[in-house]
Amino acid sequence: MRPRRSGAHTWLLVAFVVLILALIGLLVWSIGQALGTTGSWPFRIIGGAVAMILFAIGFGLRDVLRLQPERAEGPELTRAEHPALWAEVDKVAQAVGTAAPERIVVVGGVTAAVAEDAGARELMLGLPVLSTFSVAQLGAVLAHELGHFAGGDTEQSRNSAPLRRTAVRAYQRSGFLLRPVLWLYLRLLTTVFAADDRARERAADEASARYAGPTALASALRRLATVDLGWSALLEQYAPLFEPAKSRASLVDGLDHLLAENAAPLAAATTEYLADRTTDWWDTHPPLGSRVAALEALAPNAVEADQTPAWTLLSGGREALGALEPALLADDPLPLTTWDDVVQRGILNETARRFQRLIDELRRTGLASSGTLGDILDAAANRPQEFEGLFAGADEGEPTPRTPPEIARDVLENAAACSLLESGRARYQLSWTTDAPLVDATGEPLDLRKQLPDALPASVRALRDWLLAQGVDLGKAPGTGRDLADHTIHGVVTHVRGLGEGLRHLVVFGDGLLLLPVERDRVASAFGQSQLSELDRLSALLDLPVAQVKAVDRARWIPLEDIVSFGLKGKLIKVATLTLKDGTPMEVRVTDDTQGVDVGMEALGSLLAPVRTF
Repeated sequence: MRPRRSGAHTWLLVAFVVLILALIGLLVWSIGQALGTTGSWPFRIIGGAVAMILFAIGFGLRDVLRLQPERAEGPELTRAEHPALWAEVDKVAQAVGTAAPERIVVVGGVTAAVAEDAGARELMLGLPVLSTFSVAQLGAVLAHELGHFAGGDTEQSRNSAPLRRTAVRAYQRSGFLLRPVLWLYLRLLTTVFAADDRARERAADEASARYAGPTALASALRRLATVDLGWSALLEQYAPLFEPAKSRASLVDGLDHLLAENAAPLAAATTEYLADRTTDWWDTHPPLGSRVAALEALAPNAVEADQTPAWTLLSGGREALGALEPALLADDPLPLTTWDDVVQRGILNETARRFQRLIDELRRTGLASSGTLGDILDAAANRPQEFEGLFAGADEGEPTPRTPPEIARDVLENAAACSLLESGRARYQLSWTTDAPLVDATGEPLDLRKQLPDALPASVRALRDWLLAQGVDLGKAPGTGRDLADHTIHGVVTHVRGLGEGLRHLVVFGDGLLLLPVERDRVASAFGQSQLSELDRLSALLDLPVAQVKAVDRARWIPLEDIVSFGLKGKLIKVATLTLKDGTPMEVRVTDDTQGVDVGMEALGSLLAPVRTF
């Protein structure tokens, strides 16, 4: 029997209504006292505070009433196109005592979920789940998710969603001084609902264990943790090469390689992850480790599990997975190529982009006139102290900062690698276990560190001689002819000061910074609800082509090459300092409304420190 919603939910709903009625009564009483009492300023203050809280709640309720739940986004697996998958879903639905979903939608994460918020019963399956799970593991996951339908969980979540959303929106729209009042209610609301959600997850696990057996579900949850680790590594370490390579490779193939070639370390990482069984008050799921331990303590499956890959249930098999990827990546996905090609082109173009910034710095300081590889080597050989001085503080804030001489040698090593790559005398070898090693035309490893055995300038002469022996053209600048424009948004820091007129949004592109004015609504601002509508406006703006965004009234574009220095003040990164090449100093100061500061400042540090990434 599934757990019912606790009585606390009813009391919280009643308390919310009582709170509103009490506030209205307090407002009316305060107005009456203010109009009829001499020295009524305390009542005016009370009335004003109550009115602002009611306005925040009213704006929150208005937002919720305007909100139209949307159907799950992603490619749909229809019954007509994938009958075998639907037959499996129908079988599981009948076993757990519920109707089959109306839609099956593929999503991008390592997940499975159900919902019926938009008027249809929907099942969402992550592409990594379909590509890496067995039929038995998928069946256990389906039994868990469809168990939520059988227990009425999705219906009750849909019914309680307006209360949750109203409380959240009211909190977001309340002013700084009023937030503690609504925060207390929101904390209580979240704690109660999260505890109930955890109970429902355990009940869904029990339904799945009855259908598929505890061994199959425990295996599926373990697999979920392992695949999630591999998928995160793929998205963080390999997929970022898509943009500089101007092409993409199969994520499904990449995930298979990562899981297969890192089986032992991933197994150890999974065990460590499952060992953490702590629960926070806001968690909607019990710790995965606790769920696995409870299942593994039960009697094992009596029936042998079906180890056939889950993707065999799709019409077209494994090829069908590749056909789903473009719809999950972007509206206009990049052309498909191999992972080896992505690594070669991505690393080369990214290295070239970084060197363009270094070359600009060398020209600005007069250390190099043309920016060719020969010029860079001459600057390091003839003016070593000034060359190394360019990199003072470049690793500031890093866990293990390098010294300027160490950074200078890394820069020269990368300059050599970039020129070898462009001349076709070296390549990066794709690896799924380590950083891509640099190899020569025959596939032998190239250790450029051996060509820099001594301190500057002696090692530079040895490097020059070796590069000439390899047939490298020293009269060519590293990265020449590469497309260095990068319109990818690396970070957005909202509501900052110090960048000109009033508040600004700072958008960090790969090739420059865009400052966008904040549009303030004075009436909305008085009631603390302007930030949310302004973020909606900003989000809509950034969906436009870059050229249109740059053309916004009072917007300012600063190319990266116009910024000659960058630094951060304070351990909490409250202020960033910039200096333009014309000598103009600039500061980026966060405000109470600032969002995205961590990601934005990290992107600034990566793009504006000319050698930190080498």
